[in-house]
Amino acid sequence: MRFKPLIAVILIVSGCATGKKEENNLDKKNEKEPSLLNADVEKIWIPDRIENDQYIKGHYIYKIKRPSVWKAE
Repeated sequence: MRFKPLIAVILIVSGCATGKKEENNLDKKNEKEPSLLNADVEKIWIPDRIENDQYIKGHYIYKIKRPSVWKAE
């Protein structure tokens, strides 16, 4: 029986804290945040080859043509 007032206080305090968070979230939704555009990457296949006494297995290399950039809205 001693815990009922304590539980009531906890519920009231948590309810007040939740209301403040909702107000802050509404303010953030009205702001327009910039988005991040993906990088433009070129994928290049390098075939198998032999250089001197080494065999180099075919593989891809990735070349960044344009890095990621912010886009203001």
